Amino acid sequence: MAWLVAIYGTFCGYLFTDVDTISLISSGGGIIVIIILKIILILLILASVFSLGRSFGIVPATRGVKTRGAYSIVRHPLYALYIVYDILDIVLLVASWYNMLIFFSFLGATYLRAKYEEDFLMQDAEYQEYTRKTKYMFIPGVF
Repeated sequence: MAWLVAIYGTFCGYLFTDVDTISLISSGGGIIVIIILKIILILLILASVFSLGRSFGIVPATRGVKTRGAYSIVRHPLYALYIVYDILDIVLLVASWYNMLIFFSFLGATYLRAKYEEDFLMQDAEYQEYTRKTKYMFIPGVF
C-alpha cells in the first residue's frame, strides 16, 4: 500500500487539466504575484531535494535522517512545498471540480505517504529522537 500511495502521490499531478476551468485570480497583477511565488517555491523545492541528497526517494527506506535546514522546522517540508505549489497552481489558476477532486486526493495521498514513511522510519532510534525534537509534519505550530 505504501508503494501505491507513494506512486500516486508523486504522479497524480499529471491528472490535472485546464479543461473547463476558471481562474480565481483575474487580474494580471495577481497572476504575476502567483508566478513569482511559484518560482520561489520551485527554488525551495529544489533546495529541499538537494539537501536530501542520496536520501531522496519515492518510497520509504532508511537513507539517513536529515535534520538541517527546513527539516529542522518540519519533518516533511518537501511535501508541504508541493501542497502550497499545487494550491497556487491548481486551486487558484485552473480551478474546476475535477481538479479539486484530484487536489484533495493528492492531499490525502501526501498525508498517507508521510505516515507510511514515519511508521517505517520509527524503527530507527535516530528518527524517533528527530520526531521528539521536530514535532510538526507539515506546518510549524499547526500540523
